[in-house]
Amino acid sequence: MSFKRFMLLRRRVDPIILALAMALIGILISLGKALFGLLAVSGVVLAVLRPRSWRMAPPVFTGLLAAYCLWSIGLTLLRGHGVESNRILSYASIELACVFLPLGLFLIRRPLDALILGARLGVIALMVATPVEFWLTGMRVGLGRNEAILGFVAGAVGLIARLPMERAPRILPNGRWWLYLSLVPALLSQTRAVWGIYPLMGLFDLYHMWRNSFNFRDRRSMAALALGVCVAGAALVPVAGIVSQRAQDGIVEVERYETTGVASGSVDVRLAMWSAAWDVWTEHPLIGIGHVGKMETVAARAGANAQAVGQYTHLHNLVVDEALNSGLVGLVLLLGTFLAFLYATVIRSGDVLLRETSLVFVFLVFSYGSFHGVLLNEWMVIVIFGFMSIVLTTLHRRDRRQARQLAIGRG
Repeated sequence: MSFKRFMLLRRRVDPIILALAMALIGILISLGKALFGLLAVSGVVLAVLRPRSWRMAPPVFTGLLAAYCLWSIGLTLLRGHGVESNRILSYASIELACVFLPLGLFLIRRPLDALILGARLGVIALMVATPVEFWLTGMRVGLGRNEAILGFVAGAVGLIARLPMERAPRILPNGRWWLYLSLVPALLSQTRAVWGIYPLMGLFDLYHMWRNSFNFRDRRSMAALALGVCVAGAALVPVAGIVSQRAQDGIVEVERYETTGVASGSVDVRLAMWSAAWDVWTEHPLIGIGHVGKMETVAARAGANAQAVGQYTHLHNLVVDEALNSGLVGLVLLLGTFLAFLYATVIRSGDVLLRETSLVFVFLVFSYGSFHGVLLNEWMVIVIFGFMSIVLTTLHRRDRRQARQLAIGRG
């Protein structure tokens, strides 16, 4: 096969690879990670063979993400922390691969469409697989993996799926309702930190439906608004027990911890470890102490809760974990990547759906990351940075295209 035919084949195959990768990650099948990695490796090869290809990458986001990854990797190596049990080295390497992802998408004409298509397929698969598992086990659903990870991925793919495709298939049409389908697996996973995105996005959607109905007197929009309110109200009935029980458990734990000072649940032990972590961080604010041995150091500061804190492998909080792992420098670089993403999508894009989805997506990352190690799992790392990288690559291509058209017009 000639090189030209090989590239033509890849132009047809790469969008399928990206869509399939997203769909498989949505249901936590490891092949999806390998397919994402294949596209990233393609980007690495292109970066080496054709350095000018870096112009295809969104500059600010790519620069900040690369700086964050190199800071984290360099810091852990300078500390002498080896590869074994060094989760920072593993996940920072995955994030670094996302730096090259925009280059690996060069043969995909509409990468965001492919990602959205894969997310919609993932939502459909989740709608089938998670109720079946719940019916068989009667327990929290995780599809064979951690239930909290499934809850996050379900919410994330639901958000991605609601974005409009330029060329949507008839059987998988555009619609805001894709997100609400993902509510089923999110609830069955019983991951409380994910649930907040649904009422938040619901407020956005109800506002738009009401505004369209009020401005244009569209009876169909009024009917859709009424139906949406009725469906939302009806959905509260079967899930109220799950939500109420999980919320009540958390309240009981906090009250008990405030009274006794002893942590014995999941919420109160987080309070104990965060308090101890703060004491440790104040002694090493700029560069932190690294991941290896971190929990032993924090547990030693937890007093009566040392045993409860020591059984965890991380601090279950994005900001606290990052502050202790890589210090204030690493935390600022990390936050900078999210700010660069929000600036491009919320301030500059002008796309209402993308603006709302980006805001809620980042809200999901930090609300979930307030109670879980959102950047200490490969599934979530790929979804977070893969989504942001592909969105910004699409916007960057649009800006470059508009700049060329403007230059041609002036010429």
